[in-house]
Amino acid sequence: MALMFCSGCGIQFVSDATPFCTHCGSPVKASPAVPVQVTGSATASVAGVRIVINAATPHTQVTAGPEMRGTYGLPIPAMIIGIIFALSVFDDSKWDPDTINGGAVFCIAGLTLGIVSLCRQRKGKGMAVAGIVLSSIGLFGVIARLP
Repeated sequence: MALMFCSGCGIQFVSDATPFCTHCGSPVKASPAVPVQVTGSATASVAGVRIVINAATPHTQVTAGPEMRGTYGLPIPAMIIGIIFALSVFDDSKWDPDTINGGAVFCIAGLTLGIVSLCRQRKGKGMAVAGIVLSSIGLFGVIARLP
């Protein structure tokens, strides 16, 4: 009896009569190679992808590492708000109280988005830091325009 392994998920089968994997539906092939025996569990991390092989379960678990988690939904708005209000520091026209209040609210929102992005995820870390720095500069500029 030859060793039978699924070509899709790598599960070993005892019976030669199974043409397709019951787990993923891929074709089952005979393998002349001897499978690697894992005792306990093994973990490897390659380019931010974590691979966990556990002897108790016949499956290999592949999960995304912390480098791949998160979205750009928080750091990009933080950076854009920071850029807009950091550039407004160079505006030499007179601002009315509504513009000052709106600028303060947006700068605080940019700071909040950048800080939350830094705390919750690694993706977009540079943009989050830029958003925090530029929103802080914009907030100081808005505070400087207070009457």
